[in-house]
Amino acid sequence: MQIFWLLLEGYARDEDYAIKIQGMSPVLAACKEWEWKPGILEEIIDRLPKLLHVRDENGGTPLHSAALAGNWMAVTVLLRACPYLALQTDKDGSYPIHIACEGGDCVTISALIDDTWSDLAEIKNNKGQNILHVAAKAGNNEAVRYILGECRELVKLKDVDGNTPLHLASRHNHCEVLRSLVSEKRSDLELMNNDKLTALDVAMEPQSFSSKDPAVQGRNILIKARVPRSKDRDVRSPREQSSKASKPSRAKWIKAEMDTQLLVATLVASVTFTAGVTLPGGYNASDDRHPGMATTLHKGVFQLFVICDALAMYNSILAVVVLLGGNGSDIRIAKRAYTIAGSLLLWAFISMAVAFLAAIIVAVSKLIWLMTLVLCIAVLYIGILLGYYYPLIGPRGKVYR
Repeated sequence: MQIFWLLLEGYARDEDYAIKIQGMSPVLAACKEWEWKPGILEEIIDRLPKLLHVRDENGGTPLHSAALAGNWMAVTVLLRACPYLALQTDKDGSYPIHIACEGGDCVTISALIDDTWSDLAEIKNNKGQNILHVAAKAGNNEAVRYILGECRELVKLKDVDGNTPLHLASRHNHCEVLRSLVSEKRSDLELMNNDKLTALDVAMEPQSFSSKDPAVQGRNILIKARVPRSKDRDVRSPREQSSKASKPSRAKWIKAEMDTQLLVATLVASVTFTAGVTLPGGYNASDDRHPGMATTLHKGVFQLFVICDALAMYNSILAVVVLLGGNGSDIRIAKRAYTIAGSLLLWAFISMAVAFLAAIIVAVSKLIWLMTLVLCIAVLYIGILLGYYYPLIGPRGKVYR
């Protein structure tokens, strides 16, 4: 601590200390830090008063930093030292009280309101947003309720885009804030923004789908509060709007999946064709009684191999034909082709796995323990294949979601 005091004294002797400390102001650091001992901030301000006006990279004063941190003690000290700081804006045109409302600490908000502002409707940033706009957009319900207690008229005011606090809360789907705003008697639920959208229209927009709360929950709050939709908006359900909004991306996704299936089906057809030509056990020589016939023709396991290899071959060929036929512009035909081809490929995979098993058994049938082990492995992995792959292409698979 002694070193700290010595540094303060050293800087105090230099008239250009404010310029040299720029970007490393201890006042900014003290405003962001809760753990400073009492009197430290006051001492810094007393010895280096020019640091009160040193700004951070966003153009914010030390009071902005204290408001963002919710450090009401630092806010009180700064306002006492220089009340003018409350009237300074950062690069976004936000006053310290805007920053405090974004942070949501009601004690800090109270300190800034009581010591500075008499008309809260005058406090606007570059977007024309008052403090209730900022709190509603940030989703700080405690701050929203406190501000409504101080000035209920703010609930009807619009920003430069014509949005009320209810519009902003709807866009970001802050459900608790929505409940507070619609329950306020002075709220005008029919107000529209510059795009001719009510708060419910905004909640129905696809942008509101990507939020931490379920989008339907926020819409239900607005609907129960009898927030209307504008007359030129359609009355489709949120699910229908979501489906329409995502239709191009869904078609693109299905096209990519069909291309993958086509590649896999072609590969399976090639492998099974090769396996059918090079039979396990080989062929009878030309000087045998039945030249060109398979040497293990009459073995049941070999016959199983031939049947399964043929099934895999023709299922994969059929999948290729179906995919080529569904590779058009109609998304419904593409979805149907994707599902049918998926089922055909599933049977092709199973048939190919069984054919491989049969070929291995033909080769190792004289060694019982090895044949048994291979059989157990095959049963296990075919079961895994069925359990994993079928849900992806079945009636409840991902293509229907």
